[in-house]
Amino acid sequence: TPSIVPAGGNMIVTVQGSNFNTDCACVFGAAMIDPVSVASASELRCLTPAAAAAGTTISVLVIHRATRSYI
Repeated sequence: TPSIVPAGGNMIVTVQGSNFNTDCACVFGAAMIDPVSVASASELRCLTPAAAAAGTTISVLVIHRATRSYI
């Protein structure tokens, strides 16, 4: 959450899943963003990058930086 971000970005997004750790990063399009926090192995938070336009729907993937494998 959320799925829609303001044009300026800098909104905290909470991602839920599994196997998260401090080696994870959020990927928004081509932008790889370090997490703001890893709350647990099943939840991390990242700041969104600037969007093309206000109200843009975003997709986020989580990647292990060292192995470049997506979770």
